[in-house]
Amino acid sequence: MAIYEKIYHDVTIQNRYHAIGNYEDQTGGWAYHNWAHVVNVTQTVAKILTQLHVSDSYLEAAKIAAILHDTGAIDGKKGHAERGKLFAENYFNEHHLSHPYQQEIFSAIANHSGGFDTDDLMTLVLIFSDKLDITTSRVAKEGYQVTGMRQLQHITQVDFELTKTDLVVHFTTTPIIDLTELTQFYFMEKVFKAIHAFAEKLQLSPSVQLNGTSWEAFH
Repeated sequence: MAIYEKIYHDVTIQNRYHAIGNYEDQTGGWAYHNWAHVVNVTQTVAKILTQLHVSDSYLEAAKIAAILHDTGAIDGKKGHAERGKLFAENYFNEHHLSHPYQQEIFSAIANHSGGFDTDDLMTLVLIFSDKLDITTSRVAKEGYQVTGMRQLQHITQVDFELTKTDLVVHFTTTPIIDLTELTQFYFMEKVFKAIHAFAEKLQLSPSVQLNGTSWEAFH
């Protein structure tokens, strides 16, 4: 995991994400694409792929894609996936890095925003992990004023169970959450789409639990 560790501990990468968080606060961003977010996503990616028993090399590549996937948000959310890919390519070149799954890393970063129809496992794992990071820490300052987005502050935990036949995603919320408002929030459709796309890739039966009961907001 030498390359991943190098990137993870690179202060310039960490500072870039801190700058992204500050930029989002200053420009009215709804959701953070900051260091805390990419660390959360990386941990979820690692959890999934460890359970799938992929090779160490593939696992490292997916973690690299996860830790770099939002670097392009330094210039705003629109187009940030493609900018993130370019940043990753330049970073590899400048630091003379090479990885067996290098192109998969770049592709996953480029497609993590909307590549739901891909057949690439790394991309789908990144999308799934990215979309599931929607607990209270994801809400930026302006997000607390936005209908739908503000409900994420009441999501305290998102977890999942992965078996040979099933994918079960668990949402835990506070009692005061407005589920109608949350369900009508456009981003939640993307969350469910990511769940179903990932499950389909692994030929699993997906289900979602909300505070211990079935949540069938989207099919």
